Amino acid sequence: VEFLVDDQLTVKRLRFSDLIMERADEVHTDTAAEQFDVNFSIMNAELANFIPALLEAFGGEDTSALEAA
Repeated sequence: VEFLVDDQLTVKRLRFSDLIMERADEVHTDTAAEQFDVNFSIMNAELANFIPALLEAFGGEDTSALEAA
């Protein structure tokens, strides 16, 4: 996953790499709707890995408020 982070820590220009898109294209489908489902599933899995990695890269999630409760 390729992206930019601005000075407000906003993720911008999120883009899936060519390798991910090639993996999606390798799956044989009969209809455009099936291909959409494949693309969506692969991208969803990549985002599921991306979000925790991004949080960790910025020092992890602050859970101190939860621990105090």
